[in-house]
Amino acid sequence: MEPSTWHFVGHAHIDAEWLWTFKETLDVCRRTFGSVLEFIKKYPGFVFCQSSACYYEVVEKIYPEIFDEIKKRVDEGRWEVLGGSWVEFDSNIPSGESLARQFLYGQRYFKEKFGFYIRVGWLPDSFGFSWTLPQIMAKSGIKYFLTQKLSWNDMVYYPFHIFFWESPDGTRMLSHQTLGSYGEEIKDEKIMRFKNQSMRLKLLHGVSDLLILYGVGDHGGGPRESDLKTLLNWAGNQNLPAKVVNAKVIDYFRAIEEHLNTAKIPVVFDELYLQFHRGVYTTQAKFKWINRKSEILLDIVERLALIASLMGEKYPKEELKAFWKKTLLHQFHDTISGSGIKEVYEDCRKDFSDLEKFASETINSSLRAIFLKIDTGSEGRPLLIFNPLSWKRTGAVEIELNEAEGPFEVVDFMDKVAPSQILRDEKKLLLIAETPSLGYLLYKFMPADSWKTYKTDIKMYEDDEKIVLENSRIKVSLEKRSGSIKELYEKNLNLNFIGNGGVRIQIFEDQPCPGRKPIFHDFDAEAFDAWEVYIYQQPNGVKYVELKEPEEVRIVENGPLRATVLVKYKFKQDGREDSTFTIYVRLYSGMPLLHMDFEVDWHAAHRMAKLAVPCSFHSDYATCEIPFGYIKRRNPLSPEATLYERAKYEVPCQKWIDYTSDNGEYGLSILNDSKYGYEQVNNVLKLSLLRSPSYPPRWDEIKRLEDFKKRETGETDQGMHRFSFALYPHEGCWRKAQTVRRSYEFNYPLLSRMGTQHEGVLPKSYSFLEAEPENVVVSALKMAEDDEGIILRIFEAHGSNVNVRLTTSWKT
Repeated sequence: MEPSTWHFVGHAHIDAEWLWTFKETLDVCRRTFGSVLEFIKKYPGFVFCQSSACYYEVVEKIYPEIFDEIKKRVDEGRWEVLGGSWVEFDSNIPSGESLARQFLYGQRYFKEKFGFYIRVGWLPDSFGFSWTLPQIMAKSGIKYFLTQKLSWNDMVYYPFHIFFWESPDGTRMLSHQTLGSYGEEIKDEKIMRFKNQSMRLKLLHGVSDLLILYGVGDHGGGPRESDLKTLLNWAGNQNLPAKVVNAKVIDYFRAIEEHLNTAKIPVVFDELYLQFHRGVYTTQAKFKWINRKSEILLDIVERLALIASLMGEKYPKEELKAFWKKTLLHQFHDTISGSGIKEVYEDCRKDFSDLEKFASETINSSLRAIFLKIDTGSEGRPLLIFNPLSWKRTGAVEIELNEAEGPFEVVDFMDKVAPSQILRDEKKLLLIAETPSLGYLLYKFMPADSWKTYKTDIKMYEDDEKIVLENSRIKVSLEKRSGSIKELYEKNLNLNFIGNGGVRIQIFEDQPCPGRKPIFHDFDAEAFDAWEVYIYQQPNGVKYVELKEPEEVRIVENGPLRATVLVKYKFKQDGREDSTFTIYVRLYSGMPLLHMDFEVDWHAAHRMAKLAVPCSFHSDYATCEIPFGYIKRRNPLSPEATLYERAKYEVPCQKWIDYTSDNGEYGLSILNDSKYGYEQVNNVLKLSLLRSPSYPPRWDEIKRLEDFKKRETGETDQGMHRFSFALYPHEGCWRKAQTVRRSYEFNYPLLSRMGTQHEGVLPKSYSFLEAEPENVVVSALKMAEDDEGIILRIFEAHGSNVNVRLTTSWKT
C-alpha cells in the first residue's frame, strides 16, 4: 500500500466583519500576521496561507513594514496567497456581476503586488455555493476550489471530499471538502483521527493524501506555538502512519492531480447547498435591500458615466473602484448573511449613504452631458427618459415635476400625445414610456388650457365583496373581507392563476429550539439565532397566523395609467409594539404584471413573515435566478423528492422565481426587488419577507459556544421596510415569457431629466447599444481598469448556445 502523506498548512481564518467591525479586523490582521512572521523566522519549513486581497491592501497601507515582510515570505514559498477574491464572499446573494468583481479586484491586486494570479478558490466558511460558481472562478483564473462548510449539513451528509464540481455550462473544477475544520489543533492525541481521515479518503476516492489546516481562526490568531512544536517533533518520525510535510494548499491539489488516472473522483452537477443556516437568505432584510440597490446603482453609474465620457465628461474610475470595494467588503459571508453585530450594519448603512450621494451626482451629471448633445427642438419643455438596459422596453416612470407648471400635456418627439397621470401629491407625473435599448427618448411638456383626461385600458370597480382592477392583459380581484388577492386572471389564456386561499401574508413563530445538529459536529442550531430558520422545529407543530382581517381595503388611485388599492394589516404580539403591513396593489395600463409595493413597520420578535402565493395548477418544480444563471429545484414535499431535495425547505433565489405548469403551457413568475429566500410547499410559493432574531453577542462576550444564546442584544430589522414584488402570469415557460428581462426591468428604473431647449448633434431618440437575441444580458459596460478601452460583459440567461449580435453607435 502506498504510504499516505499528511499536508499541514498553517492558517488564520479572519472574518472581515462579524462579531466585530472591519475597523477591529485591521488590528486582528496586524497581530495575526506579526505573530505568523515571527514563527516563520523561528520554525524552518513552517508554511502559512491567507486569503482576501482586502486584508493585504489594508496592511500595505497601514503597516507597510509587515507587508514588505509578507512579500518576502511569499517569494520564498513560506506564505501562500489564496482565494483570488476581495473577501471570502457569500455566493448565493451577490449578483453574478458582483462575484466577477470579487475576482477582478482580488486577482488584479495579487498580480500587481505579488506578480501572479491565484489558482486556489478559497471559501472554507461560506454558507453554500451557487451552481454557477465554478464557471465564474475558472474565467477569473481559478483552477481549484476548497471548502469545509458542507460538513455542517444537518439532514444528509455530503458524501465526497475530492470531486469535480461542474457548472451548468460544463466547466469542471477540481474541488476539496476538507475532512477537518479550517482551524485544527495539532497534538499527539489527534494522530489516530488523522489516520482514520486518511483511510476514509482512500476508501472513498482511492487517494490517501490528507490536507490539514491548523491555527486559531474566526478572530484571527493563526498557528499556536504548540502546533509548530508538535509538527517539528513529527517531522521524520518513522513511527507515524504517514509522511508529514509542511505544504502549500496548491501543492495538495497538484498531489491529487497525480492520482487522477487511478482515483475515484465523482462529478457533482448541482449547487452545493448547505443544510444549515437557512435563515441567512432573510436575516437583516434592510441590508439585503442595500446590497441589491448598491449593485444596481454601481452598474447604472458605470454605463451612464461611460457614455458621458465619450462626450467629454470625466469617467470616475477611482471613485467607482472605491465604492465597488466597499460593496464587495460587505458581501463577506457573515455580513451579507445577516449574522453580524449591530455596529456592522451601521457601517454598511453609512457606506450606502455615501454611495447614494455619489451615484445621484454622477447620474445627474451624465444625463446632463447627454442632454446637452440632443437637438431638443424649439417647442415645449424637453423631458429625457433614459433606459439603462440593453433592450427596448416599455415601462412606467415617475417624474419629479419640481418647477414644471401645469396644466400641460406630454407629447413625444413625433408630436404624439402620451397619456400621463398626476399623482396624488401633485409633485410627480406618471408616464409609461417606450424607450430604445441603452438609450433615450425625448418627450416635451406642451402648455394646455386644462388638464386632459385620457381613455386607456385601465378599469376599476368595486362592490360589497371585492375590488377589481383590470387592463387589456389581466384582471385582478381583491376580497374586501380578507384583503387577499383571489384572482389573477390572464385574458389570453382564460385562466385564473391564483389557487385556494389567495395571496396572503403568514407570520410564523421562529423561536430558537434545541434538537437539530450538524451530522458531524456536536453543536445545536439553537445557538445560531441569526443564521437559522426554526419555524419547522416549534414544539407541537408549526405555529403561524395569517393576516386576513385588514384594517383598511380601499382604492387610492384610479387613473388612466395606474390603478391602486391599499390593503393594511396589523400584526399583534404580546409585549411588543404592533407591526403594520401596508400593501399597495397596483396595475398599470397595458402591462401583464401585478405590482405589490410593501411598507412594513416591523416590531416583532422571533417571528418570520412570508408572502404565500398559491397557484391554481401543479408543477413539481420551481425555477429561480442564481448568479449568471438559473436553477430548477423540486418541491421538497414531492413523493419523488430525494432526502437531499427534502432538506431544501428554505432556499436562495435572486430577482425572480418561476412556477410553470407540468405541461409547460403557462406559468407564474414572481419578481422581487430585494428578497433572497423562498420555499415551495406543493403548489404554493412562499417568499420570505422578514425575520426578527436576536443579534449575536460581541466577540468579547463569548467564552464558549453556549454564549451565542445570549438574547439581551435586541432583535434585528426593527422599524420601517419598503420592498416590492410583481406577479407575472405568462403563456409558455419562463424563457418564452422573457422573465429574465422582466426581472431586470423591475429592478432597473427608467431615468428622467427635464431640461431646456437647445440645438445638438444627437436626435430625439437614440440607442447607444443593443444586445440580441432575447436570452443575452449585458451585465457590465464600463471603462477598462488600465486604459481608456471599453469593457462589455454579457451572459446567456436561458442555458442555450447562441450567436450574439451587438449593435452600437460608437466605434470600437
